[in-house]
Amino acid sequence: MMLFKKFADQVLRKQFAAARHTVLAELRSLVATRGDIIEFEITPGPAGLDALCTSQKKIWREDVRSEFARLCGFSIAAVCLACVAVLSIVRLDGAVVRCAAIIALGVAIYWVQGKLWRSCSGLRTKVNQGYKSASLDVFTNHGRSIWLVGSRGVYVALNAVDHTAPQCEFLPFPEIGDVTISRFEGETLVSLWSSAGRLVRVMIFPGQTIDNTPDLNGLVTRAHRSPMVEIGVATA
Repeated sequence: MMLFKKFADQVLRKQFAAARHTVLAELRSLVATRGDIIEFEITPGPAGLDALCTSQKKIWREDVRSEFARLCGFSIAAVCLACVAVLSIVRLDGAVVRCAAIIALGVAIYWVQGKLWRSCSGLRTKVNQGYKSASLDVFTNHGRSIWLVGSRGVYVALNAVDHTAPQCEFLPFPEIGDVTISRFEGETLVSLWSSAGRLVRVMIFPGQTIDNTPDLNGLVTRAHRSPMVEIGVATA
């Protein structure tokens, strides 16, 4: 199990690195086509990767424990029904009563065996694929959490959808409507809004502070030069 978790962890980190490499190339290409200059970059990047790995592994372990508990429950039920079947054959009097009891228990055991098989299949799926397949999109989007701030505006990588090619967007400073910071337990969400009230991108930082991301203050300062921009801080 430890070897598997280590392997899965490596898979997720590779997914993050691949997404980051791809989206950086896409963003820089967009910057070049506009003849702009990158002033600084905002991203939780590798700093938030360990926290993300920890949270995803916790979710995966809970899923596996849930499937294992279900499997144990159906296993105990199957053993109990088998014991009742044996006792019925030995202790009940009368051929008709004994036959009816055996048929009823046979149907019950067949139902439990079906549940038991599905639980085994579910547990095997969770162990072999759940940690990787359920988390790949999370790590892909975390790798895409990059904002490049140029002299004209912000270049943002949008969330990956249906594993298509990266989609990026340029948002000029006058069109930035809001930069909101929401603090939750264990993480901080920074949201970029357009002047039309459209949510452009949400970036997740580990912890309740973003003091280690001074460039974010630079974006807020640059965006605040436009009278259309409001900077909001929410705490939950």
